[in-house]
Amino acid sequence: MELRSGNFSDMGRIPEKCGLAGGNKSPRLIWSAVPEGTKSFAIIMADLDIPWGTEFPGIGMLPPKGTLPDNLFIHWIIVDIPAVVRAIPEGASPNNFVPRVKELKNNFNMLPMPGLPTNSYGGPGTPANVPAHRYEFTLYALDTETLGLAENADYTAFKAAISGHIKAKASITGYFGGEILK
Repeated sequence: MELRSGNFSDMGRIPEKCGLAGGNKSPRLIWSAVPEGTKSFAIIMADLDIPWGTEFPGIGMLPPKGTLPDNLFIHWIIVDIPAVVRAIPEGASPNNFVPRVKELKNNFNMLPMPGLPTNSYGGPGTPANVPAHRYEFTLYALDTETLGLAENADYTAFKAAISGHIKAKASITGYFGGEILK
């Protein structure tokens, strides 16, 4: 299975318009080579480089490492995407999806800033004066039509729900913020 974006290449820069302060437009995601028997898809977006337990510019003190499962800061979770769908359009979040698709709770509720999106896409917010963070989008092909999750479900509930249902997965990673350190 292959996942790509109409907004950035794998290991490329995520555009400002997809950033939290630049418009917060969810990126276009496109996938192909789907395994036979797929009944739905799910997508997560995670910041792989959160500096846990430190003061983060413009946000404040971040929770300590180990606060969240897999030490991932989740920016977006979409579930119950019908098997016939092969793309999410740019700006689809929030609420511009086909019926049945749900956006689950991200981790923005943990930050000391009111007004951040908590049940929709929350774009990258890494400032330009710190090294760029890696943001990974992962697509899961599932053998079930629905995960049966409520919209207030979080990443822990998501992980439990997909367990034993993954037929395939594919990822694309983009950078956002300052200098890209490889």
